[in-house]
Amino acid sequence: VPVFSAAQLSRAVESRQDKRPQLSDLRESGCLTGDTLIYLPDEGRFAPIESLVGQAGFGVTSLNPDTLKLERAEASAAFCTGVKPVYRLTTRLGRTIRATGNHPFYTFEGWQRLDALAVGQPIAVPLVWQDVPALAIAGMDALDQPDEAETAHWDTVISITPDGEAPVYDLTVPRLHNFVADGIIVHNSIEQDADVVMFLYRDVVYNQATEFPNQADVIVAKHRNGRTDTVSLYFDGSLTKFMDGAVRRVSLTEDR
Repeated sequence: VPVFSAAQLSRAVESRQDKRPQLSDLRESGCLTGDTLIYLPDEGRFAPIESLVGQAGFGVTSLNPDTLKLERAEASAAFCTGVKPVYRLTTRLGRTIRATGNHPFYTFEGWQRLDALAVGQPIAVPLVWQDVPALAIAGMDALDQPDEAETAHWDTVISITPDGEAPVYDLTVPRLHNFVADGIIVHNSIEQDADVVMFLYRDVVYNQATEFPNQADVIVAKHRNGRTDTVSLYFDGSLTKFMDGAVRRVSLTEDR
């Protein structure tokens, strides 16, 4: 069953000379700074997310929302989405992460964007991060059950502050669509869950002197492998209607 979802673009497109939309312009394409640490369970080590760009098929730690258990999942892509403003989120347990304001975090109410979180709000974290149990940091008792380390626990946001601009990155994690980054559970971006992303672009919106005032481009894009292309249509503004474009060629002869 095909499912279509509309998405709003960010204002980043307004600041570029070329106004054609890109995947990184999607309003929900939240991302993390390049120094964000990702745990690779198959290798037993941590790696900055920027070092994973271009790789596929590596294991990460993900939350199963149905069980609140952490399990291994496989990332199918790692990529950079450009330079964006970021915020620094700090938790009561001392964990910090730098992310764009629209990156989702797991809360009691489900997934919420960073810029919608409030100080004092609980967010989901793995109990153990870099071999340090969260309960020990909090001055609480040791683990009662061995499998508690595999269960998500709750930390508390103590601050969210602007932290400049930086190149930002993200992973695609099919099935569970989330992963642990810098000791906090974060979600994929919305466009990563789509098989195909289609943008509409009309040059006359930005350039009234354009040579093609009635042309509308359908830009087909995707994070996954496969063909992408741009299809040009005719746009009738009086009817708000898109139609197949027609190309007319005039042959000039000596008689003319």
